[in-house]
Amino acid sequence: MCSNKPDSRLQENSAEFEAGIVAQCDAIIEAVKTRRQQLVQHIQEERMMKQRIFKEQVSHCTAQLQKTTGLLQFSIEALKEPDPTAFLQVSKKLSAVDRFSCNK
Repeated sequence: MCSNKPDSRLQENSAEFEAGIVAQCDAIIEAVKTRRQQLVQHIQEERMMKQRIFKEQVSHCTAQLQKTTGLLQFSIEALKEPDPTAFLQVSKKLSAVDRFSCNK
């Protein structure tokens, strides 16, 4: 009987220790899963934000290109102007437009 009591106590302690280890490992696994999900969500949000910024930049560059194309076409027509006075008046306006566009 004496030898049986320490054996049952060893079994109890061992079972408690095992249950504690399992519970702690389960908690660690859940914490890792939660953190993984947070990181994946952050990556997706960053990607969406960068895509939005890229689209805005493309839109801005497209608008600038259209303005520049119009200015070039107008400049080509101004260069065809045979009257020097008219050409000088137009060139002053083009110069002002150019400075205004560069400051934006």
